Amino acid sequence: MAKKAAYTVVEFRMMPVDLLEPHPLAMIPIDDEDKASIERSIDGHNILHPLLISEGVHHISGLYRIYDGCNRWNTAKALGMTEVPCLLVCCEDPAMIVAECLSAGRKRTTGQRILVFLEGHKEEVLAARRMGIEKQGNIQKQLKNVQQNAGVSRETPGAENYTPEAVSTLLKCSRQDVISALELFESLHTETVPDNLSSGKRAHEADEAEIKLLLEQRNGVLSGHSPVRAWKRAFFGRQSTKGVARSPIDYASLLDRSLTGLLTSLPRWSDMTHDDRALFEEKFARVINALPADLKVLTK
Repeated sequence: MAKKAAYTVVEFRMMPVDLLEPHPLAMIPIDDEDKASIERSIDGHNILHPLLISEGVHHISGLYRIYDGCNRWNTAKALGMTEVPCLLVCCEDPAMIVAECLSAGRKRTTGQRILVFLEGHKEEVLAARRMGIEKQGNIQKQLKNVQQNAGVSRETPGAENYTPEAVSTLLKCSRQDVISALELFESLHTETVPDNLSSGKRAHEADEAEIKLLLEQRNGVLSGHSPVRAWKRAFFGRQSTKGVARSPIDYASLLDRSLTGLLTSLPRWSDMTHDDRALFEEKFARVINALPADLKVLTK
């Protein structure tokens, strides 16, 4: 039996760029290298792949929503283009279409894939979290539940699809990565600062500066620059140095220590866990991409 199509193409149309806006879930930050690549492609060959957009305008903004192709749209505007090729589609679940488009194509980091999945199921995940808190009853149980299940009660109807185990199985990633992503996701959408047990700080309502720092961590993970497990350490590190002038960094010494540590650790590669290897491989790939030209020749 054939599967039901996720969406139906209504028509192809050249659309004015001013009549389009990104779907709220579709904007993923990209680095300068990716931006330059898209700009070269569009400048040299126009837009080869049509944007995927809603068949009708949004009831509040009066604009068509982009499900796939936000960066192409932004680049087209920057290059002075007035129209872009689009496929207008009909679908029952736009969030699911956005999540699928963001998950497909070029390789995504673990953090990107998890956050995109959570954003695509935002209401269900947050509802499961709220019901989970009600089930726990007291603050000590809540704190234990956050640590073990990212705040999702196993007894909550439907919540079994959003436990760390369920998401890690579905996305084929580690449970710890899912827990880290769930904490970041919930902190942003509830505007709360999570517990930092190492410093003894408890969860509290985020102020404007803290929300900005949380958004920076989200963008870092979604752009592929930051491992999802590192966001909390980075967030609290930025908090502790907020408003304090930083001493100059000795980058030569930092690079020397990093390479020395690498030479010391690599012989023990076989002793590392699968999750630790995956995290290292993700970081090492970014190191290779960031190498200056005179060092890149050493990798060939």
